[in-house]
Amino acid sequence: MIVFVLAATHGKADEHFSTYDVLVLGEHSTSSFDPTGLAIRVPAPAPAPVSYEFLKECASKLEPCGEKIYEAVFENGKVSDNCCAKLVSTGKDCHDGLVKHLIADPNFKGNAAQVLAKSEQVWNSYSFYRNLKEDGFNRKLEEQSFLKFVGGCLRYRKLHKQVPETSIVRFRLRTSCYPASRIKDWFSFLIERNVKELDLNFDCYCLARSVLNATSLTVLKLCRMTLRTRSLSTLHSLKVLSLIDVIFDAKSLKNIISGCPIIEELYVHRESYARDHVDFSVSKTLKYLLLSGLQFNCQWLEGLIYGLPLLEGLTLYSCIGLKNIRIGSHSLKSLYFRNDFVSENLSIDSHSLTALEVNTRSGAWKATFRTPNLVYLRLHCGVRAVISIQAPNLFEGILDLRHYSKYAPSYDDTVHFLANFNSMKKMMLRIDEQEIIFPRNIRNTCSPPLPNLKHLKLKIRRELKTKSELEDSVYWCAPSLETLELDVMEYCNRKHLKVKMRCNELKRKSELEDS
Repeated sequence: MIVFVLAATHGKADEHFSTYDVLVLGEHSTSSFDPTGLAIRVPAPAPAPVSYEFLKECASKLEPCGEKIYEAVFENGKVSDNCCAKLVSTGKDCHDGLVKHLIADPNFKGNAAQVLAKSEQVWNSYSFYRNLKEDGFNRKLEEQSFLKFVGGCLRYRKLHKQVPETSIVRFRLRTSCYPASRIKDWFSFLIERNVKELDLNFDCYCLARSVLNATSLTVLKLCRMTLRTRSLSTLHSLKVLSLIDVIFDAKSLKNIISGCPIIEELYVHRESYARDHVDFSVSKTLKYLLLSGLQFNCQWLEGLIYGLPLLEGLTLYSCIGLKNIRIGSHSLKSLYFRNDFVSENLSIDSHSLTALEVNTRSGAWKATFRTPNLVYLRLHCGVRAVISIQAPNLFEGILDLRHYSKYAPSYDDTVHFLANFNSMKKMMLRIDEQEIIFPRNIRNTCSPPLPNLKHLKLKIRRELKTKSELEDSVYWCAPSLETLELDVMEYCNRKHLKVKMRCNELKRKSELEDS
């Protein structure tokens, strides 16, 4: 499947023009448009006579979109997605011929030069729309035709390179087949026209060196490609770099990142785990960082984070080497941490952190959270984890305490664990039924672990057998509850049983039973 996006243009707005800046050719038979109202000023072509039969055939091909296309050229109308495709498939000769025929009519009272210029602008904008079906009898032929079509579009742009208002803003290409030499030529032309954004997704293509020296680029997104470079890049304007399942070595990764002096967003994801340790430095302008499927040591990561004074968002997903990690940042606002490997200690010290998600299956796990402004926490771990948390403003949380050990935790472990979150007002708790039904000796000797909780959604994965005991235990655990939603998965019947109740009713029921 091929997806191609080409964006026009920079220039002054013209109230008589209704154009589109971005046109998408989608692999799922969809398209999207960003209206801009910008005009592309091109020289008006001279009228040329065409045969009546040719015009009649063109008009029939455009039906039922002829009226809409007429309004776009002669008035202030806009062409819909379907009519845009119809216009492109009909061809430019038909488009030009019909427009010239209409302005040659004696009854035409408008400005011919202006209409011709607008006609060129309409075609120039809509001609970059093309929709290839994902399947089809002539798919291979369509792909080759499409590659030829793209090359023709770029050549058309090249003819008008003397016009300062015309430029390519975005280029997006997703394809399963490609001629390397042709694509290399495309890149050369795009860079020559100072393209701002590149989004490329195709297998096993080694990115041309010219792209890594494109000083006009502000966004570079690569997927499934190969990155090999032995010298520093010169991406002086780049703000967003995304490498998703890209093949690279540590040296190449370091060279491309080191050449981005004003980068703000960096996303590096490997589907298969990298074998070599990454070790790169990044500009202090970075605000968002995602590292996934990489291998590095904790000392390097701690130093990297410490040296980013503007960092607001951090995601660490299944990276090798995160055994004992300390994250300290005064600017960090959100953090997502997931580790499927052995993890022993996690320490987070951040005054600005407001949202935290931690997901680990490690049994012997210790964590320290010094986050005075944390308001949202999502935690997936076992109740045997040792947690120290300083978060007086913690308001809402999702706790997934399902354990993957054959040894069930003790009730003391569960009470002690839940007590770490005694400031929460709203919680969703996923836990095994037998671990939340506390026996009377625990209720008589321990303090309620969640005294301030107002709203609880309880998800239990085992069949509910003792509903009254569960209700009593939940009310003891969180005596200030106002609402409770119970969600029980009965695996034998593969269905959910949801029960909603007001907790003051539970309280009255408990008082009656005690009396």
